[in-house]
Amino acid sequence: MSVLKVAHIFSYYFIGFYRSRSFYFLLFIVTFAGSLLTYLSLKYFLNYHGLPIFQNFPASVLSPEMVLGYIWTFVGSYVPVFAAVFFGSSAISGELENKTAYSVFPLPVSRTSIFTGKYLASLVAGLMIVLFYYAFAVVNYTIVFHTVDVNTFLQSIALSILFLGAMLSLTFLISSIFNRATYAYVTVFLIYFLIFTALNYVIQILYRTFPFYLLSNTSTIISRIFFNFNPYDLISLPSVSPVSSGTVLLYAAVMISYMAVAYFTGLFIFQDKEVK
Repeated sequence: MSVLKVAHIFSYYFIGFYRSRSFYFLLFIVTFAGSLLTYLSLKYFLNYHGLPIFQNFPASVLSPEMVLGYIWTFVGSYVPVFAAVFFGSSAISGELENKTAYSVFPLPVSRTSIFTGKYLASLVAGLMIVLFYYAFAVVNYTIVFHTVDVNTFLQSIALSILFLGAMLSLTFLISSIFNRATYAYVTVFLIYFLIFTALNYVIQILYRTFPFYLLSNTSTIISRIFFNFNPYDLISLPSVSPVSSGTVLLYAAVMISYMAVAYFTGLFIFQDKEVK
């Protein structure tokens, strides 16, 4: 694999992602979601005390800063999912569906370079969407509280980037299997929102343990660094204390494992992919 060739492929596809309708559609969606949360933050935020979900926590302990940071980052944990699906689902399957694979794959460039270059281009494009959302969050947080919890937000951003990388690897793997981008889109959404969710509740109800190792559950760590409330956990009691550093490292390790395993499995499938 040539670094220069990877860089060339990265720049070519990144420009394509940056100019695509998917990129600007995601910007619109993030702007719309950010505007709704901005309205909540600036006008109605102090009413959160009346919600039953927060009445289990002492008002003297659960600070408004923790709640607002949690709400923004909880919603933000879905941004990497959509960024990965929009930028990764057509990575391989789209080339085959649009017949561009006939001109791209025979080039004197290894498939490893093509796969890696497209992955990095998708990752950077998704990263721009994630950072755009966090800009909304930080600005609102600063306006409401006249300060910002820099360390906590940086941790959340770092975990979002890891989660984006893991989701992209999974999406590239699925894209390597199908010859149509639509199938890849639908399959990734079904795996993440249906299969992972079903497994989450089946494992908890039958075996009384929280399956933190499911990719959909690892995303909860992005917001739980503000306070340790996990709406998908039926076993553990919520806590106003942020999750421990050990738990953060554990979830980060799970994301990295998904990223590596799915990436190399997708690359292996892509190496033997026939253009039909």
